[in-house]
Amino acid sequence: MSRKVIGNAVRAIKTLRENAVRGYVSGGEARAGKNDLVVVNRSEHNDEIIVTWIYHETPIVQVFADHVTVNSGGWNTPTTKARIDEALRVFCGRSLHQDKYVWYVGADTFVDGAEYGIIMGLKI
Repeated sequence: MSRKVIGNAVRAIKTLRENAVRGYVSGGEARAGKNDLVVVNRSEHNDEIIVTWIYHETPIVQVFADHVTVNSGGWNTPTTKARIDEALRVFCGRSLHQDKYVWYVGADTFVDGAEYGIIMGLKI
């Protein structure tokens, strides 16, 4: 996949995420690119908005009111890493990087299912 295609998908995801964050999208889903899907739901038990970023049928990022949960689904590809990194940068002020085939968030080894707090001032 070319950089241009990836860039377009990322821009589309950003637009979808911004709409979800602002509350313009609720209780639905929107496709951004061939393999990216953003689903917006409300939690049944506390009416919390949950934004899920699905890439190739794997929920790689879930954004809750106070935290973000990340999951590679075992697909440690450059594209999955780029998607998770974008979410961590935007919502948590953190970055995902790689050294010798190992992924890290800050100094910590990346773990599927890990939760990271949302930075102050950004709430969905």
